[in-house]
Amino acid sequence: PVEAAMSGNIVIGYHGQGGYEYWQKPNFIEVEQGNIQRLISETLQKIDEIESGKLDLNELNKGMNLLSQYFSKTNEELMLQKLIENSNLLFKKK
Repeated sequence: PVEAAMSGNIVIGYHGQGGYEYWQKPNFIEVEQGNIQRLISETLQKIDEIESGKLDLNELNKGMNLLSQYFSKTNEELMLQKLIENSNLLFKKK
């Protein structure tokens, strides 16, 4: 879903109990697992917004930029370093 949203797509569906830190409108629209009727409704609504020009592309681009920053190589390295530091604190002998 992240790669799809970063490529300019609107992702509509179930997040699978993961991705809460990035699953935000307008790039992501949450639909509960198994709710096919709402999935169809949300999809048709977005198609209508796109075709009528009502979709705010600036907001969509802002979301894409935030995702690009969050999943940047630099940020990934910082998160890994923090994980290592926290692991060292957890397993450090006293």
